[in-house]
Amino acid sequence: MKIIIEILTLLLLTYVSLSVIYQFILAISAKFYKPLTSKVDVYNKFLVLVPSYKADAAALRSTKMNVNVQYPKDSFDIVVINDGLEDSTQVQLEEMGASVLNVSFEKSTKVKALQEAVKRINSISYDGVVVLDVDNIMQPDFLTHINHSFNEGTYAVQGRRIAENLTNSTSAFDAVAETANHEMLCKGVTVFGLSSKLSGSGMAFRQNIFHGVIEECTAIGGFDKEMELVLTYLGIKIDYNDEAIVLDEKVDSYEAMAKQRSRWLQAQYNFLAKFLKSGFRNLFKGNFDHFHKVLQLALPPRALMVVILLIAGIIGLVLGTSYIVIIAALMIVANVMTYVITVPIQWLLKFGFKMIIDLPKMIWSAIKALFLMPAAAKKFIHTQH
Repeated sequence: MKIIIEILTLLLLTYVSLSVIYQFILAISAKFYKPLTSKVDVYNKFLVLVPSYKADAAALRSTKMNVNVQYPKDSFDIVVINDGLEDSTQVQLEEMGASVLNVSFEKSTKVKALQEAVKRINSISYDGVVVLDVDNIMQPDFLTHINHSFNEGTYAVQGRRIAENLTNSTSAFDAVAETANHEMLCKGVTVFGLSSKLSGSGMAFRQNIFHGVIEECTAIGGFDKEMELVLTYLGIKIDYNDEAIVLDEKVDSYEAMAKQRSRWLQAQYNFLAKFLKSGFRNLFKGNFDHFHKVLQLALPPRALMVVILLIAGIIGLVLGTSYIVIIAALMIVANVMTYVITVPIQWLLKFGFKMIIDLPKMIWSAIKALFLMPAAAKKFIHTQH
């Protein structure tokens, strides 16, 4: 019995250790990322799509800021996709200078809203399509930096999302996770010539590319992961522009965090199963970028990695298996170091102690997200803005 437990523990420890090592390597490689620069002064025309589901206050607030970005006014249009907004909100949005596209679905999802927008605006020609969340606020030079990427020949590019609200430990946890993702899975991977992750907003695509890919999407949640897989399957590289910044509202309750993570995890493992064969087929065809995207879906939830390592270490102590204890301890240190490397030190100094105190709540929200996954597979679980 001891041998069986030891083998099972070692298998689990190997799985998590490989994930830790992978992320640690990307955290280091992110330090070698070079920002994109462009000397071309051509202004591309952008369509900015903002799906909005019953988020009147957020839509009004973000649109008021976004219509005033520092980019030629005749070179971008903002379209708020109205799913459940009040009539008075629509009037105010139009007065601000945004267009409003009214939609209604029996079961609303972001994918459906974007697909409907593509169908109705298909007759108008744009160079690129930008996708924002309803709470996203573009920094004044966001479109300028996206324009730089387009002038350098990009087909798809992810911008940098920065936390707007760091008010408590929950929003700090969310901001830390997002920052680590951008450093490792956006900056870090592009250093190796691979595609950046997509974050669901703050991203831009050539119009024809976006139309073709969004029509292929069927995701209830996590459509950004599906887009990554479709794009890389087609051989289209996803670039990253660290200077194209949007402010993003972070969740400020563990209940909302659990709902949000349930969507992401359901999409992650659903697409892992769906694209696993495709990943290996494309590897043999020389498309390592697509294979790499599929492998990323096999990463365990980061919030649970330390827990798994701790449990493995305890089992090693009980069994008297010193090498399991040593490996678990080394991986815990490496996992912590990825955050030390990727997260601004001022965040750690300001929120570090509170985050350590609230770590059990964070872990519980991650565990709860696992149990919410079946519900997330049936309908889009919205989080309030």
